[in-house]
Parts: sequence; C-alpha cells; structure tokens
Amino acid sequence: MTLRHRSCKFYQETYIITAIEVKRSLSAILKEIYVAIDKELKAVRRYGATSRIRLLSGIRSHVGFSKPIIYRFETPIQSHFPDGSEGKLVVGSLSSDAKVAMTEGQFIWLETSLDFGKNIPHAYFDVDLSFLLEDLKEKYAVLLKDQSKIRQPGIDLLLGNIPKNSTAQFLAKNLIGHSYFSFEQVRAVENIIPLKIGAIHGPPGTGKTRTLAGALVECFIREETVLVCGYTNRAVDEALDAFIEVAKECVPRQFESAYRANRILRKGKSISLEEESPIPIAEDIANDLKINLQRELDRVRKDMRETQYELERLETVGRLLRIKNQLEQELKSQEKKYFNNDYKLITLKKKIQETKGEIEAINKLGIISKIFKAGRRRALEKQIEQLDSEKDIISYEQSKILQQIAMLKSKLDVVDVELAKYKLPSDSNNIEDLERKIGTYRREIERLGRKSLDLEKAVENADEKVLTNALIIFATLSRSHIDSDLYKMEFDRVFIDEASMAPLPQLFLTAFRAKKSVYLFGDPKQLAPICISDREEVRKWFARNIYQYAGLDDVSKHAVSELTTQRRMPEELGELVSSLFYKNKLKHCVEEPNSIFPWMGERKIAVLNTEDQGAICNRHKISRGYSRVNVVHAVIALNIFKEAEKLDISANEMAYITPYRAQAEFFGSLVLQNRNNTGANFLEGIRWGTVHRFQGGQAKLVIYDTCESPRQLPTKLTGGNTAIDAEDVNIDDASRLHCVALSRAKANLIILANVGWLRKTLPQGSKLLEIIEKISKLGSIMPVPSQHSALKLFSKGISPILPVELEKLNYILCNENNFYNLLRNDLRKCKKNVIIVSPYLGINRISLLEGDLRWLKSRNIRLTIWTKHPSDLATKSKQHENLAKQLEQLGAEVIFRSGTHEKVIIIDENITYHGSLNPLSSINTRETMFRIKDRAVAKTLIKHLGISAYMTKQREESYEIVRPVNEIVLEKLGFKKMQGKIDKDKARRTLKKLRWIIAEDKGLPVQATLWNQTIDWLIEFRPTNIKQLYSCEEFRRNKTNIAGYEDVVLYIVNMIED
Repeated sequence: MTLRHRSCKFYQETYIITAIEVKRSLSAILKEIYVAIDKELKAVRRYGATSRIRLLSGIRSHVGFSKPIIYRFETPIQSHFPDGSEGKLVVGSLSSDAKVAMTEGQFIWLETSLDFGKNIPHAYFDVDLSFLLEDLKEKYAVLLKDQSKIRQPGIDLLLGNIPKNSTAQFLAKNLIGHSYFSFEQVRAVENIIPLKIGAIHGPPGTGKTRTLAGALVECFIREETVLVCGYTNRAVDEALDAFIEVAKECVPRQFESAYRANRILRKGKSISLEEESPIPIAEDIANDLKINLQRELDRVRKDMRETQYELERLETVGRLLRIKNQLEQELKSQEKKYFNNDYKLITLKKKIQETKGEIEAINKLGIISKIFKAGRRRALEKQIEQLDSEKDIISYEQSKILQQIAMLKSKLDVVDVELAKYKLPSDSNNIEDLERKIGTYRREIERLGRKSLDLEKAVENADEKVLTNALIIFATLSRSHIDSDLYKMEFDRVFIDEASMAPLPQLFLTAFRAKKSVYLFGDPKQLAPICISDREEVRKWFARNIYQYAGLDDVSKHAVSELTTQRRMPEELGELVSSLFYKNKLKHCVEEPNSIFPWMGERKIAVLNTEDQGAICNRHKISRGYSRVNVVHAVIALNIFKEAEKLDISANEMAYITPYRAQAEFFGSLVLQNRNNTGANFLEGIRWGTVHRFQGGQAKLVIYDTCESPRQLPTKLTGGNTAIDAEDVNIDDASRLHCVALSRAKANLIILANVGWLRKTLPQGSKLLEIIEKISKLGSIMPVPSQHSALKLFSKGISPILPVELEKLNYILCNENNFYNLLRNDLRKCKKNVIIVSPYLGINRISLLEGDLRWLKSRNIRLTIWTKHPSDLATKSKQHENLAKQLEQLGAEVIFRSGTHEKVIIIDENITYHGSLNPLSSINTRETMFRIKDRAVAKTLIKHLGISAYMTKQREESYEIVRPVNEIVLEKLGFKKMQGKIDKDKARRTLKKLRWIIAEDKGLPVQATLWNQTIDWLIEFRPTNIKQLYSCEEFRRNKTNIAGYEDVVLYIVNMIED
C-alpha cells in the first residue's frame, strides 16, 4: 500500500471517529435538553398547568366574515402566551374553546368559534401553560430517535463550534450608498453574511432591526430561502416593517415582483389585527387559495355529476335500444315464420283440393275402373288425412305466432314510450354512435375524477404550498415549531431576532432547519429567558441566553459584530446607559427632545425620591409565593401620567415598568378602575408591565418604579440579597434588568425610588446604587413634585389641621400624632361601610376607638375587620382571640385570614389609609399612614387585597388553639414528622423561613430578628440548650427576639447532619 493510500485511509478513519463522537455529543445534549423540558413541565404542572386570566374590555375585531371570530381583551398585567396556546374563554355562564392569536403588552387576542357579541365587558381565559412545553417535549423526543433532519449550522451552534473567521469576502452592494444605513451597519452585514453562525450585538436604539433588514435584503436578492423569527409578535412585525422599508428603497423591482407572487409571508397574526397588513398573512393566502380551489373542486364535482347523469341517460337509452332491436328482430322472425306457415297452408289446401278432386274423379269412373282404382283411392284418402293433420298443426302454430307477435309489439310500444321520455335527437338511434358517446362520457368522468382527487389534495396541502412558494417567512419562535407545516420546512438561512430572550430549546429547534447559516440579532446585556423550576439542570437550558451558552457575548470574536451608534435615547440618558452597561462604547446620534415636565427643567432623567412620602413596600400573595406592592409609588406614577396627558403627550407614548409582577398588576388595576369611573378614554393606550415583559419596547415617557421601600428588604430582582419566592422571576444578574429598564425611554425617564432606603439596604457594588449615585452627580435626584406630593402632618394635636379643608386634600401623610385624629374625623362622616385591615390587635388602640366604633354601630354602618388568624401568632394567639371577640361586641365583623400583613382602612370605598401603622395595635411608633381620597384607589385595593365589607364571615372551624405552639410552627416550616436529618443549606433556609414567622407573630420588621450572622452562628456552634442559645450576641441584646421559639430553634439546629 502506498503512502498516499495509507494517508487517505487514516483521514477516512479519523473522519469516521469524529463523526461518531459528534453524534454521541449531539445525542447526549439533546437528551439533556429533553430532561430539562420534562422537569420544567413538571414544575409548571406542580404549580397548576392551567391559569385563569382576568379579561376586560373585550372588543370583537373587524376581520370581515372569516372564521374564527377574534376578540381583543385588556388584562391587568402584561402576559406572554405562545401563539396557538389553547384554553377556554368564559363569559358569564357561557364558554367556548379558544386559542391565543397573539399577545402584545397588556392586550391579548383570542380566536373562538362562538360569537359573544360586539363587546365583552368582563371574561376569563383559562389557559393551558404547559402547551408550549408539551410541544417542545414532543419535538425533542422525535429528534432523539432521528437526528438526520438536523442541519450542520444548528449542530455547530448546539455543540459550540463557532467559526473564528471566514476567508470569504462579501460586499453589500445593495446597501452601500443608501442613506438608510450607516457605515457600521453595512460593515456588520458584510461581516455576517459569509459566516455559518454569526451574531450582531445591537444595544438599545442602535438600529439592530434595520441591520437585520439589510442582511435580509442581501439574502433575498440572491433568492435564498430565509426564516425570520422573533420571541414576540412585536419583534417579528418590526423586522417585517423594516425589511419592507429597506427593500422598497434598495431593491424595489425585485421586491414588487416577490410581493405580487406572495413570496414574502407573515406566518401568524400581526399586532395590527384591525389594520391591513403590509405583507400578506400566510393563513389568509392559504384560505384564499383554499376558497378558490374549493370553488374549482365544486365546479368539477358539479360537472362530474352532470356527466354521470348524462352517461346514465345514454346507458339507459342504449339498453332500451338494444332491447328494441332484439324485439324487432324477434318480431321479424315471427312474422317471417307466420308468412312461411301461411304459404304452407295455402299449398296444403291446394294439395288437399287437388287430392279431393282426384278422388271425385275416381268416384265418377265405372265400377270396374273403381275396382282397379280402389288402391289409389285409399292412398289418396290417407294422404288427405295426413294433409289435414299437417294443416291443423300449422294453423295451431300460426295462432301461437300471432300471440307472440302481439306480445312483441306490445313490448316494443313500451320501449318506445320509455325512449320517448329521453327526447333524444333522431341520430341517437344509431347504437354505434351511442356507444361512442358513452365511451366519451366515461373517459370524461375518469378525467374529472382524477382532477377532483388532485384538487382535494391541493386543498389539503394549500398551507404547505403557500409556505414552500415563499422566499422569506416571518414568524414567532413558538409559531415556527408549533405550526406543523412550517416546522417541516428547511431554509437556506435562519434569522433570530431578540435572541437573548429566546429559551434555548426553542431557539435550537429553529436553528436546526438552517442549511447554510444561522444569524443571531440581539443584546447580550438584556434579560435572559425565565423559567419556573429552580433546578440547575433546568436553568441551564431555560434561564441562560444563547450568547452565554455559545460564547457569543465576546465582541472580540470574528463571528460577532457590534453596533455602537444609538438613535433612541436622549444623549444624557444614552451616556448614563453607556457608562453603566456598555463600557462607554455607545455613540449618540439623536435629535435632543424637549423635556416633558416643567418641573424637570432641562433634565431628561430624574429620580423622584419617595423617602418623605411614607412609601412602604408590602409583600403581596400571588398564585405562587409572594411579590411586592408599593401603593404610594403606583399613585404617584399614575398622577405623573395624568399630568403628561394634560401636556398633550399621547398615552400611546407612555409606559410604566417595574421589576415586580404584583406591582405591575396593581398599577394596571388602578388604570382600569379609573376607566370604569371616568370613561374608556382614560390614558387609552398606556402600557404597563414588568421589565421582563417590556423588553424590546420603547416609549417617549417611561416611569421605572423600583418599588423597594421600608418593611421589605430589596430582592435579587433589584440587586438585594433577599431570595425570590414568587412568580417574580429568579435572575442571576439584576444589572441586566436595570439595563432594560433604563434604555426604554425616547425622551424622559423617571425613576421612582426610596433613595434613603436603597442606600441603607442594598449591598455595596449594587448596580442600582451605582445608578442612583451617577444620577445624583448629575443633580437629577428630586423630591416628588408638590402637585403629586402628600401634605405631611406630623405635629401633635389636631389644631394645625383645623384651618385645612380635608375634603380638598387628595393626599395626606401622617404619623401616629395625627393619624387617629384624622381617622376619627373620617369615621364620623362615614355613610355606608368601613373596612379595616389590621394584622395585629392591641387593647390600647381598641379602647381609643371604642366610642367611634360604637357610633358606627348605632348608625347601622357596616364595619368589617380583617386580621391575622390566631394560629399565625404562636405566642399571642389567646390574647388575639379575646380582642377579636371584644371587637365583635362593638359591632364589628371580624374575619381571620392567615398571612395578613397589610395595614389598610377604607371608608365608603372612597377614602383610603394605607401604610405601615397597625390601626388597631400600634402605639408609640414611628410608622406612617398615607391618606388617599380617590375612589379608584379604594376600589382597586379592595380587589387587589381580596377584601370586602360584604364578604361572608370566614372562620377556619374554630380559632381555638388546641395544639402545642411548637408543633404548629414546625408544621409551617415543613416538618410534618419530627424526625430525620437535614443538611446545613436546608437548615439555613428553614431558619430564614422561621424569621418570617417570628416577625409576623411579634409584629417586627423581618430583618429585626434572627439576623444572618445569628443564623451562621447557630449552624456553626449548634447550641443544645437554652443557656447556650442565649449566649448568642443577638439574644444577649434582646431576648424577646427569640422568646417563645427557643425549643423550635434548638430542634432545627440539632437536626443538622454534617
């Protein structure tokens, strides 16, 4: 064997080994993704796979007469459900199966077959949250069995085989010289086109979408098939609009030709459902095609029926003609036979006559002649007998023939009558011509049958035909794999916009179908995807973005191009964002907008310090765990938006964003309640939601509500150390959230922040602290404007208040010195009902208000008091129970609710007190209450907190505490059985959970007991008795922090196993 042959064999073996290794790696990763999907699916089902969404202001969209019917609803909070998600629309007592057509902001469009009328004021949508995961699981299960359809670019992206460089050069000749593109955008397109896997980093406002459109034009002009996907419908529509604009400018003739041929398609619904789409929707084209094909099919079927009918007529006529011919032949045969017999009879008669004549002649002879002729005579007589017999036989036969002839004529008459019914032309009596016509009709039916089958198949495959005809298809990521026809297709190139937001399993399913290239467009500094499960093996695939996974966050790599000239934010804001998040790389090319508010001066950024507004942050129970609500911040934000509207700023250009789901939902409820009270036009078009949901959006005026204030420590969402225990997403880097929040504004950004609290509680190095300090240096930390600020009444006595007409004051901030004076004054003016939410009860405050409560009773004014369940107060349960009974004697209806911690008073659903002061307990406290005179706020709080003056009294059987306190506490901590061992991490989590229980029981701030250093000490030294326990520094200073819980703490620390 030659050296060359050996070399070739070596390379072949190496290639085979490499291919096997790649296949093994691919299978292992696909299996890992499949397991992650399965575990995320189980997590979703564990917390409830079906979620009920409250829907408001439903309007039937104007979509012509097509089915299904589409309704647009508004929701209290932004939600994102994949296109095609299934559920049930519930309207009163009626319900119908429905599908998500699309979601955008706080709007959701639903497809349903049932028409509920033009308007639906209130409804619910029970949506299946597992829909998308089920589809992903199914798709990856198939890929695990058969990987042959995964194309190489997708494999390289999954395995992290990102090319470092490309020797090919590309010139974007269709973009050069057009004012639409900057030099860096053209250069980015030229860099990415030759690559198998490429990425373009587009910080906010840098023209990422336009650059995507430029790259798309270069692929389009080469007639390459491209799939363009985005995480949201808005991203897809923006990419589509940008492509149309760029293509009309750069390649107008080719674009017009492709447009007319339906080779540019939008798959799925556009966010402008009520408007005509600039590009045909694939479903609409397919429906039109199906309608035309169905019409043609109906015509063919009609022709087929008519031809079949005519064939049957001809076949019947042919049968009748054959019968007639047969009858006529038989008739001729019988007539001929009759004539033959008649001739025979004549002949016989003649012979008989002749024979008789001969006999008569013999009889006339003489005797002797007769004797000689006797033999002859006998022979003749015998002959006559034979002839007579033969004559009789023929005569009988003739009668039978006559009967047969009559019968045949009768049958012929019947056939003639039947033939006369068909009114055939005279030439149709030719049986041969008729047979030729029948043959023609049979062949026509066969042809029509084949055409009918072809048309039926064409109708069935219309969707696929429309898609395969296209060069460029725009669709959401979820639509790209949920839609079976689209999922079967392969493309030369795949473009993925908003790549940082895309869950990896979804992104890979799309990338697997690229034959030449996969291009990623997005910003690695923006938020990563979110998931429900907190398991690391799930978060690896659902909580990381593709840039982190594939190492594409490194701009130094040749596969990555970066855009650095932003055209969205005013320069002041752009510089701030650049210095905080982009290492001062951003350049600014934007016309400076005017400041919206006079009180902002020339500033484009402002931090409104709510430190002196009595703002507090409450934990709020949501479907899974707790979130945060700050009522004061929401009210201030709403009033700023009202002011902006008066300054002629369209509500469509306003946005409210916050890290916390509950706060976003509360603000949304506040807006919707105002609409109910004042009219549908109240701030119509304003957007609100969490920062995660607003990623990719922009607005002229953005209010970023940090929400953080006293009573709750900042969570990891804003850069604090407190863990997330809720639907609020768990993130690893709060700086990404702040980057998104700060970069949404086109003119003015207002940050609502309790600056003093954040400086006190955020850890050093926190990005939010850095933001505050940088803005402080700009001189842009401001107090809340006076028109939105509360009147502060902190001095003792009511005399300072007397000159002020309370009815004219919408907002008052008061402390203990004046709170009870204001409250008693409002109670005496009450007309209908009072709701008090006071987690704790105290004899002093109840005694102070006793006269007022009796006055309410005497006027039959309903008083409802919501308070903690006695079981929440392990060391004070009996006292709490007795005070509740005392309040009932004063005319109140006391409702216990476990976990209650809000402090609220609502009078006549108009005046609201909200804050940190327990109205029926606090004494000698520095806590404050915010008095708001606003019916919309009152009603929103009632709905948000789930309280009502007319709710049926709720008692959990008896509130007598019959079990030992320690047993109740341990059960709350998750110890159903007092046995077994736990590790140090489990002990740490359990002690932190105990911290909340103790704080609730004793009415302390959560950070005031079981300090973090105390927990570390307990885990390290593990005291075994109370004396050792009290040697801890925290308990030496204040034994009440642990009083009543000593045995529980000792039990937990002694369960620790190394």
